[in-house]
Order: sequence, then C-alpha cells, then structure tokens
Amino acid sequence: MEKINLYYDKNVYNFVNTYNIKAQKYFSSLASHWNDKIIEKYFFEISPLKKIPYLKGYLIAGQIDSIIDLDRALKKMTKLCKKDKKYCEFTIKNFLKCVGKSF
Repeated sequence: MEKINLYYDKNVYNFVNTYNIKAQKYFSSLASHWNDKIIEKYFFEISPLKKIPYLKGYLIAGQIDSIIDLDRALKKMTKLCKKDKKYCEFTIKNFLKCVGKSF
C-alpha cells in the first residue's frame, strides 16, 4: 500500500498528484454522495462501487496523517494493547492517549 504522508519520500509533486487523482476519482463518482448503508447494500453488485470505500479511506487517512503521525500513534496503541488489554479496544480515549506527543 502506498504511504499517504509526504514525509515518507519527500516528493511533493508525487504526493500531490497521487492525492489529487484519488480525490478526483472519489468526488466525480456518483456513489460518493451515497451513504454507507447504500454502498454496503450494492457493494458486490456495482463494480465501480468497490473502489469508493478505499478512496474515501485514503482521503480521510491523508487528512488525519497530515495532522498527526498516524503510524506512530497506531504502533503505540498496539504496544499498549500488548501490555494492558484495556487498550485493545479502539476508542477515542485510547486513540487520543496514543496520539499524545505525535502532534
């Protein structure tokens, strides 16, 4: 899977180009205006629909990853989970604890 944030390869043009291509594909699709329940219902019946959740996820993760170091936060969550099972549940509280200093 391609990395989302620019700091992985420092290639501004590649990052912007890739992000814009995915944004254009997502926002130009009629299905981008459908809610998740409709997409889930017709996911296997309408071929182009299969890409929508992945494009949406890419765009959302890209926005989050531009604000925080998402990889570092998720690695910290995994580490905490191994130490204490109460951190194994993905909650806002647990996530924010892991984001901590990665802003």
